[in-house]
Amino acid sequence: MGVAAEKRSGLPRYLVIANELRSRILRGDWEKGDRVPTNKELALQFSVTAVTAREAVKYLESRGLLECRRGSGTFVAENLPRIQSIPLSSDFRAVIAEIGEGAIEPLPVPDDDIAPWLPEQSLRAEKYVRLVRLAFGNDRPLMVADVWLDARLYELSPDEYESRPVLSTLMREYGDDLQRSNYSVTIEPASEIVADALRLMPWSLVACMHLTLRNLKGIHIYSGTLRFAAEAVRLEIDI
Repeated sequence: MGVAAEKRSGLPRYLVIANELRSRILRGDWEKGDRVPTNKELALQFSVTAVTAREAVKYLESRGLLECRRGSGTFVAENLPRIQSIPLSSDFRAVIAEIGEGAIEPLPVPDDDIAPWLPEQSLRAEKYVRLVRLAFGNDRPLMVADVWLDARLYELSPDEYESRPVLSTLMREYGDDLQRSNYSVTIEPASEIVADALRLMPWSLVACMHLTLRNLKGIHIYSGTLRFAAEAVRLEIDI
């Protein structure tokens, strides 16, 4: 990131440097076990103080990308977090199957009074329950799901929806009755809450899967946005 881009981002310089170092690791410029430059060398490279360089390194340590070995230096972690790749294809059932039944962690529901987005002139449930969840895959954060679910379905199996991913629970209980009414994917900067939950750099890009589902009666029982780290998704196009 150049100086001008850095000023536009509004990020502290140590995060700008950490983002560049992270990119080098993900691109494979530095491989597992490689020794990275010292804080002094990084400071010279990025024209910052050694303190700023050290903050960048410590930040990546906290994300599991670097390991500091006393007396030896700093190295790319041997056990780099494995990124689970999720297909964003036209077949929403394939995406749900790929997400699987990993562990989930409840996140605070924003107090923003946003109503569920549904297609115009669609049949709506009488009431919706909003659930915000962090889902894990391969023992690391996979996605942040912000969903509205038909309250009647939630009340039938509250324990299921509180302990399992909402989409996989819906598929298990009502798979044959689910119909897609809207499906789209956008790319956007992660909010501070999403970036922190997914262990991403601030303002990293995330792929947002917007999905609405209806039952055979045409009632929209689900509306949600699933946010993945952009590097964890692959676009699949049927030709």
